[in-house]
Amino acid sequence: MSDDTDKSTNVDDQAKPDPRVPDPDYLKECVSIFPEQIQEEYVRLPADLAYWNARYAEAQKELMIAKVELDILERELYPVVRQELESGGQRVTEKMIESGIGQSSLWTDAKRRVANAEGEKAKHYGTLDAVRTKRDMLVSLGAHIRAEMQHDPTLRDHSRHVTEKMGFGGR
Repeated sequence: MSDDTDKSTNVDDQAKPDPRVPDPDYLKECVSIFPEQIQEEYVRLPADLAYWNARYAEAQKELMIAKVELDILERELYPVVRQELESGGQRVTEKMIESGIGQSSLWTDAKRRVANAEGEKAKHYGTLDAVRTKRDMLVSLGAHIRAEMQHDPTLRDHSRHVTEKMGFGGR
């Protein structure tokens, strides 16, 4: 393979969106309420909840994995750092060993992965919480619209038309 082929492959790879990053328009649709489309909102809500719950669970899993990997790395670095410090002929303290571990680029990278995973978890929790709030607001909005429809025949007729159009049938 020539260098040109490798470069074009890299460019193609860069053009693909990261599947872990949701489309901003989709995210906005998930947390927005369109009162004029309340039936559609009710229909899509369970799928949105399932999607964001799965994303949150995946972020939680990634955080747990990153923490375990950090713990394993610290346990591997401890004897190495201790031995290096003892070979210098000085009295070694726990603080000195912890400081030596903290100076490792491997430890810094692992700690950064934990921080990034915590950020992803918090981001997905926020989105999931927004979708749950949307669910509560839809219930309230639906009750409000039903109360209005009882008193306004034009709203009642419009709702019946929308319900029939969606295939839910009329009363």
